[in-house]
Amino acid sequence: MIFDFITTNKEILENPIIKGFFSMEEHAHLLQNSEKEPDYNISLLNERFKNYYTNVKRINYMSKLIRGIAIDYDKKSRKYSNRFILTDSFNNDEPSMEHTDLSLSDNLDSLITNRNLLKAIKSLTPKQINILEMYFIHSKNNLEIAEYYNTTPQNVSQIRKKTIKKLQNSISKGGKE
Repeated sequence: MIFDFITTNKEILENPIIKGFFSMEEHAHLLQNSEKEPDYNISLLNERFKNYYTNVKRINYMSKLIRGIAIDYDKKSRKYSNRFILTDSFNNDEPSMEHTDLSLSDNLDSLITNRNLLKAIKSLTPKQINILEMYFIHSKNNLEIAEYYNTTPQNVSQIRKKTIKKLQNSISKGGKE
């Protein structure tokens, strides 16, 4: 009877879940003993398979969940590092830039460790450097910077974004050389 079951259901027994189930010695033993006490062993085998299948589904769900969370974390991490490319390049052991009398353009060598970034910043106009300094170092918002330059916050935002894009392009070109 068992031999007939195995030969007629070869395709089913090749299924990875079924293979995994019967690879456990206890389950294979229950299948072999199903001839002696068919009702008890088959119902026990069915119950064990339901538990096994439920566990496989849980593990599958958890691994997909963990993978999805890891992908989301990686996306957020890359987004953060791309968004704050300038702040990641400053030395953390340097004194804070609380004093407004310190100018970014005067202290570039001591603040920035990335040589490509330093070279790219030196190619900016004084206004671009000042806007970045006010925004990133002195934590001024677009409105405050706009009032200083007597322009609109939208213009300040546009200048800042174009400047950052210019820096990113310069850094990526400098790193490939």
